[in-house]
Amino acid sequence: MTSYMDKSQQPILGNNTVDPETPKAGQWRAAMWKFLLFSALGIALFIIPFEWDGKVTILLGVLTDTLQSALGGLVTYITMALVTISFFWCASRQSVKAQFA
Repeated sequence: MTSYMDKSQQPILGNNTVDPETPKAGQWRAAMWKFLLFSALGIALFIIPFEWDGKVTILLGVLTDTLQSALGGLVTYITMALVTISFFWCASRQSVKAQFA
């Protein structure tokens, strides 16, 4: 019995899951630093409370309030444009995948 998997059945973990030129210890170290960096960013954005303008909030709340005050009424239109662009981009990528499947 062979354990061969063609590329369509392999899990997608990045552009290339195994880099033959990088030692395994280096790959593990790079993955660990990436994990720690993004975990710290998530904790800072969503979990750590602090006082800002007399109220207790999180960093994401401060960023949101700052963006809303800077852009004013345009926030709704910018959000709708981003959602629409994302939809069409994803839909076009799915149609390309369907052609090559």
